[in-house]
Amino acid sequence: MNRLSKKAIFFLLLCLIIILGIVQNTCKKDELEKFGIRTTGIVIKFSFIRKTDYKLEYKYNVNGIDYYSSEITSKFQCDDGSKGCVGKRFVVIYSKKNPNLSTILLDKYTKFKKTHPSL
Repeated sequence: MNRLSKKAIFFLLLCLIIILGIVQNTCKKDELEKFGIRTTGIVIKFSFIRKTDYKLEYKYNVNGIDYYSSEITSKFQCDDGSKGCVGKRFVVIYSKKNPNLSTILLDKYTKFKKTHPSL
């Protein structure tokens, strides 16, 4: 296999991964719009991942069962100085079909959430 063929295969695989990511994110967004239910969640951890990305972890309860999820954000802190608003409560939207599927609404801190590509 020559060098050009290897580059073409790599490029095609990369494109496929990007397309699959977009489809997955679009499906998640659609499911939350159609079957979303609101509850209250709490931010439990805020940690550095890389360069400008932080992982905000939260938990929420559905029918007596705790669920855990996360969002990628930029670095931020609440008005009281807590990094990533750890310990603060926010609205969580989860899918009634699949409670593991959720997103947290960070109110005025939403601008710090990293957006995922979608169609």
